[in-house]
Amino acid sequence: MNDETKVTKSDLAEQNFNKVYPEGFASDRPDEQVLVRRDLVPAATGGQLIARPDIGINAAELDVAKTMAMITGFIPEFYFKDVARCWAVLQLSKRWTRFDKQTNSWIHIDPLYIASQTYLVESNDGRRTVGYSSQFIGTVLDDFVPWAEKMRFTYSGEGQERTCTATAKLRSDPTPFEYTTPPLKTITPKRSPLWQSDPDRQLAYYARRAWARLFAAGVLGGVYDPDELEGSITVGGAHRVRDLSDVEGLSQRLKAAAANGPSEGLREGIVEQGLERERPATEQKRPQKRLKRGEGTQTAPKRQKAVSAAPRARAAQDAKPKGKPRREVAKRREERARPPADLPTPKTPKEYFAHVTRWLTTLETEEAIEAKWRSEMKLRNHIGVVEEERNECRIEIERRIQELRE
Repeated sequence: MNDETKVTKSDLAEQNFNKVYPEGFASDRPDEQVLVRRDLVPAATGGQLIARPDIGINAAELDVAKTMAMITGFIPEFYFKDVARCWAVLQLSKRWTRFDKQTNSWIHIDPLYIASQTYLVESNDGRRTVGYSSQFIGTVLDDFVPWAEKMRFTYSGEGQERTCTATAKLRSDPTPFEYTTPPLKTITPKRSPLWQSDPDRQLAYYARRAWARLFAAGVLGGVYDPDELEGSITVGGAHRVRDLSDVEGLSQRLKAAAANGPSEGLREGIVEQGLERERPATEQKRPQKRLKRGEGTQTAPKRQKAVSAAPRARAAQDAKPKGKPRREVAKRREERARPPADLPTPKTPKEYFAHVTRWLTTLETEEAIEAKWRSEMKLRNHIGVVEEERNECRIEIERRIQELRE
């Protein structure tokens, strides 16, 4: 192989298929894929033989590994242009493979899913190890542990003394197996932000994988969460997912506030009262008329006498309506936000979505729509409209606003 035919990392990055596969895809040449008798098992129905995935290196696997090395976005960047790492993921996919008698087929974990759930953790001496997300560890356990009863979690203690106990039964033994985590304060490291926002979930992840290492060690051999590895995460997963724990907490707080009655911020008329209190302060901030050079305190009475009634009337007229526009705007917004009289008040979150779609058609300005949405905050809290349902309503609102803008 000369330099012109040698496949380089640049060829993978530029997706130069003609050079990477000069003879075409091996998977397109079935005559070269030979099935060995030991790779076949009797089908559940009897008579038919079902092929098990090959264990070893073949041309078709290398083709798939090269293609994976060209992918960006779906899997972490450390697989990009690295055929060897991609090939290793294919071998892991074979490892997590089992024969399902009900479907008469082989079931395996998809290689792209495996890759998307991995991280690179670098130790202090520069060594890099692949870590796996808690979500992926749960997937492996669900698919390959011989459950008699699925795992359950119980908690005890509060604050930093909190612990979690994982309990499950295996088909080989009717006696349940249990594992209890150490207290929250003694667990290190805590890399995930969920240790602060949702510690119960992290304790459950910790208990689940520790339980598996004790009672189903063969399933997770060599698979570690980043929190179990020494060092720091240098390259994360394919996506950075926003932690919605704080949003869920806000929804719960709003429900509690609605159950306890309206707070000061939700009380009717609070906005108008605030504007009324603000008006005198605003008027006091009006700039005073600058004195001309030579005018002093001794001539102040003369200036007052010299000022005619007309300027004073104009000044009073300018100052008088200072607070009115705000009250009038608030009044107009409130009138625009009122739904037609024939619209019934919703009693459930499902009725509220239909309620929003109805009053959206009655409002003709973006300001009126937003004012109406704000005015129904108390109603949403009272009937228990959670964050996901509010987002659906906002989608309809943004669509309507876009129509008005166009």
